[in-house]
Amino acid sequence: MMIDKKTLARRYLSALNDELGWGATADDDGDVKFSSPVGGFVWVSNHAPADPEYLRMHTAFRLSGFLKMIGSSLDLGVATDQLELMRTAARVTARAKVAKAIALPDRDLLEFSVEMVAAGPERMPSLDHLAGVLPRMLRMLLAATSSFHEEIVLASLDPGESELNAHDGAVESENPL
Repeated sequence: MMIDKKTLARRYLSALNDELGWGATADDDGDVKFSSPVGGFVWVSNHAPADPEYLRMHTAFRLSGFLKMIGSSLDLGVATDQLELMRTAARVTARAKVAKAIALPDRDLLEFSVEMVAAGPERMPSLDHLAGVLPRMLRMLLAATSSFHEEIVLASLDPGESELNAHDGAVESENPL
């Protein structure tokens, strides 16, 4: 049975709006978007008719805007800073469950995604399944975004400042033994 983009978009919208109340809308391609709790938008890509069982939730940012927002000293024009951004994305991806982080400094792009197979071959995910997995996917997506943010903030600190912060709150005591 061939599943078209409109049918899959309606299924996504039903799960996101009717079941979860997230206020999603669909574009002309059948991709669905809703407002992210941390700003911007989150998309659910529509891969019908070729791969309707594949579920991909993602968000993206301009890397330059992200760095400016957090007050980072990293510069997209400096090769070592570009490598730091890409390495940070790779570390986040390696540690995260199901989530991917991609930093492409040459394209001024920072993207996060959570991807999975959500149904059997050539089938749509059920409404119940979508309503069950989409909130967890969003939490995973936001956790990867937060992890990247934290690592870049730490990388932007001056070495002396980060050493001082590492000792804040440390209690020294004599060893009674």
